[in-house]
Amino acid sequence: MARRGEGDYQFSLLELSMLAMGVLATVSAVFLMGFYVGRDSAGEHAPLDERVARIPISENAGVAGKAVAARPAPPAAAPPPAAPSVLPPAPPTPTAPQAGVPYTVQVLATRNKAEAEDLRAQLVRRSIGAFISSVEEAGTRWYRVRIGRYDDLAAARAMESRVRREMGLTQASIVPAAAETR
Repeated sequence: MARRGEGDYQFSLLELSMLAMGVLATVSAVFLMGFYVGRDSAGEHAPLDERVARIPISENAGVAGKAVAARPAPPAAAPPPAAPSVLPPAPPTPTAPQAGVPYTVQVLATRNKAEAEDLRAQLVRRSIGAFISSVEEAGTRWYRVRIGRYDDLAAARAMESRVRREMGLTQASIVPAAAETR
C-alpha cells in the first residue's frame, strides 16, 4: 500500500482482492452460523394465529361437535373474503367414557392434503403413530390428521396433552374412532 498524500490511499489489485475475500468469508461465516444457532428454535416461536371453524358432524358419530382450529393461510394483498360457506368437520368430544368405544386424537382438519401430510410426517419423526383420514362433506374433501386408536380414554387424554405440550397443537381433541378412510 503506497501513501501519496494526507488521507489519500491507493491499494494494489492484490490488496483489494484480499480485502474482498476477507469480507466475503466473514459475511458467509456469520450467515451460516445463524442457521447453526437457530436450527432448533423454529418450534419455540410464538404460536400461529388460530382460526376456529364450527360445523356439525355426521349423524353416525352421535356426539356433539367441537371447534377445530385450522392453520392460517399466508397473508394476502387483498382484503379477506367473507366467511366460507363450507367449514371443516368438527371432531366430536366424548363427555364420558363409553365401554367398548375406541378413541383417537385429532390434531388437524384441513382441505390442503400437503399440509396434512406435512404434519403427519412431523408427528412420525417424533415417533407418534399418526395417520390421515379423509372425509367428503358438502362436496369438499377434508383431510384429518389423527393419532392412534385408544381403548382407554386416559391414554387418549395423555396423547392429547403430549401433542399440545410438545408440539403446540392446541387444537388437538379426542374423538370416537370410527371406520376411517386412510
